[in-house]
Amino acid sequence: MNTGAFGIEAVDPSTPGALVCGTCGKAWLEDITPAGRCPWEHEHADLDSEVNAFRERLHGIAAAISLGMQCSVLIGHDDEHTPGRFYFQIKCYRQDVITGLMGYGYGGKAYLSPHASDSELIQTVFGLYKGYWEHEARETFLLTNAEGESRRPFGPHIDTWALFEVARRVDVRSARHVEDRNNPGALTPSRRT
Repeated sequence: MNTGAFGIEAVDPSTPGALVCGTCGKAWLEDITPAGRCPWEHEHADLDSEVNAFRERLHGIAAAISLGMQCSVLIGHDDEHTPGRFYFQIKCYRQDVITGLMGYGYGGKAYLSPHASDSELIQTVFGLYKGYWEHEARETFLLTNAEGESRRPFGPHIDTWALFEVARRVDVRSARHVEDRNNPGALTPSRRT
């Protein structure tokens, strides 16, 4: 086993819940490093000075942000484009809605520009944090009908075309919204061009 900073052991990158360094490709499970930094960062080859400066800037911003509810800011790096792209992502330790087990949940990624101001980068983290909790709220909001059947009507994983099918079934107080009522001539997925 390869041991990095803080005694963190390397794991296979395909391990569920593993954090994977976008620079060296090593993976680990326990995130106790500041702002999600790679425990093997000291082994990384020297990168272009602008890339390193941006990386340090992102780590400084992430280190200055404190999130509640067992959440943290991850900084990732992909290799899709040379020299790769950095991104922020929210990671939270919470109860999984489906399995009921405690574990890490990850929000969406926001790819970052080195031309962004610090305020823009901080606001990006805030937007990701709000988005993460909206996602959790949508997953945990249950509606129960008269027969006792419960569903997640605002679930974040509902198929968009399924929503399209019911998009004209509205509940409005005003007769001015008649255009939103069932329209037999409306474009349906089977009639798309």
